[in-house]
Amino acid sequence: MQNVKQTFEALDTIATATNTTQELYFSYCGEKFSFQVDCTTEGLKLTNVSHWSSRVENYITDAMNLEKITNKYLCLYSYTMLGNRINEKMDISKIELINPNK
Repeated sequence: MQNVKQTFEALDTIATATNTTQELYFSYCGEKFSFQVDCTTEGLKLTNVSHWSSRVENYITDAMNLEKITNKYLCLYSYTMLGNRINEKMDISKIELINPNK
């Protein structure tokens, strides 16, 4: 569990240091997801988690932003069209890193 947290944090560090987009794939409760860190030209960092089923021709139709990584959870949030905030947690102990090419 601690290794998964360290892997997500390392990906964030690499993206920031190299100013390049970094992506990691994982399985959670039998579903496939990606964790992506984008660095903008303005120096902002955008971190999100998306479900593979929301990808349409390299475009992500549904993703949640990463608020923080704790020892137990990935804490995520998004907003509805009406501005209501939705909070979700992913239990790190249920995350398995995967190879997207398999």
